[in-house]
Amino acid sequence: METFLKDLKYICDQLASIGNHVPEKMKIFSALNGLGREYEPIKTNIENSVDSTPSLSLDEVASKLKGYDDRLQSYVTEASISPHVAFNVTHSDNG
Repeated sequence: METFLKDLKYICDQLASIGNHVPEKMKIFSALNGLGREYEPIKTNIENSVDSTPSLSLDEVASKLKGYDDRLQSYVTEASISPHVAFNVTHSDNG
């Protein structure tokens, strides 16, 4: 996510440097359009907030996306723990 957002900002900065300023809403929608299906909940949330007052900035959206991405990554980590390991019980025969 970090690299994706950094690349988007770089492209927008390059366009601005040659006189083609990219509006904030266009930056946000470009970021959202570059995301996969697993980001649909946060995309919908952000899309519904774009026209709110005060309007969102790309930096605010980036913060929300990073937080969501961190949660997604933690779910992947949790899912990789084998149920066999999670419920492994050690028995001792001291009889």
